[in-house]
Order: sequence, then C-alpha cells, then structure tokens
Amino acid sequence: MNRVLIRVYVPLLEKQYDVWVPISKSIYGVILDLIKGINSMNKIEYDTESFPNLYNKESADIYDLKSKIIDTDIRNGTEVILF
Repeated sequence: MNRVLIRVYVPLLEKQYDVWVPISKSIYGVILDLIKGINSMNKIEYDTESFPNLYNKESADIYDLKSKIIDTDIRNGTEVILF
C-alpha cells in the first residue's frame, strides 16, 4: 500500500476532509496539496499569515515539515489538524 487515508480538520473553515496521501510524500508537500485542494473545493483562498502546520489531533504533536509520511505515526484513520 502506498497511500493512507487520513481525516483532516481545518478549524479556520470549520470543515473536515477525508484525504488519501502518498506515504512517500513529505509533510510539507502534503500541506501544499491540502491547501490547493481546499482552495479548489471551496472556491476560496485558504489564506494564513504564515505557513500552516499539521498537528496530530490525538496527541497535539506538530509534524516536522521535512518528514515523510512513512516516517511518522500517520496511518490509515489518523486524524490531523491543519492550522
């Protein structure tokens, strides 16, 4: 399996999304893809004053932007927060 299904909560929009992400992609790349997807699905510009982080919803740990998904604790069903 080369992808995992995660649930992404976006507090700024008060929405959540189920997203397939490749395990070989970096957290930084995943965040960029999430922002693109959110912008196109909502016909808005998800705009933050600084680059958002990805947090584990359960532990509140911040994922390192350089880490690859496979090297984190992100697995199928993991819930994360984009903020």
